[in-house]
Amino acid sequence: MGIKPLYIVLLVTGVALLAVGVTLAFTLQSHEPTQVPSQEYQWLPPTQTPPTQQQPEYKPPTPAPTYEEPGPTPATTVKLSRGQYIIAQDDTYLGMLDSGFASKSIFNDFGKYGSEFSSTSIWNDFSKYGSEFSSLSAFNDFASKPPMLFDGDNFICYVTTNTLKMPRVSPYSLIAFAESMGWE
Repeated sequence: MGIKPLYIVLLVTGVALLAVGVTLAFTLQSHEPTQVPSQEYQWLPPTQTPPTQQQPEYKPPTPAPTYEEPGPTPATTVKLSRGQYIIAQDDTYLGMLDSGFASKSIFNDFGKYGSEFSSTSIWNDFSKYGSEFSSLSAFNDFASKPPMLFDGDNFICYVTTNTLKMPRVSPYSLIAFAESMGWE
């Protein structure tokens, strides 16, 4: 009695599995997917092109137009000397190159033109002549009207960090000049 029910269960299970397999096989045969041209889905290595396309002629890439931005003008190309003076492009006198003791010197830390608190000093970060945002400033890298250095009536150069303005001298080069003269 114990073997007979087990035999029947196995027989029923086998028939059921066979029926599922036949049904699945029939379903797969009767519902074949639509054939898509294999060329549309064919993977090709990057160096090959599909057989229906012509290999394009190799053309080297066209280089982008270059613009050589002028670099900083070294202090040696601009002759700096005592007595040269700086005028803003709004005609404001901004001081002269002289020792730190001269009252009109841009290197006099307590003078009208050298103090970091004076409105007429290029060393004042908040003045229109020393701010990094003012178009009249020596420290604005994009200044359109930076201060100018004169020797007598002769224009020497712009005093600016803007590398597009030529001829120019960086205000940092003025400090180096003052140090080389023993003024700082």
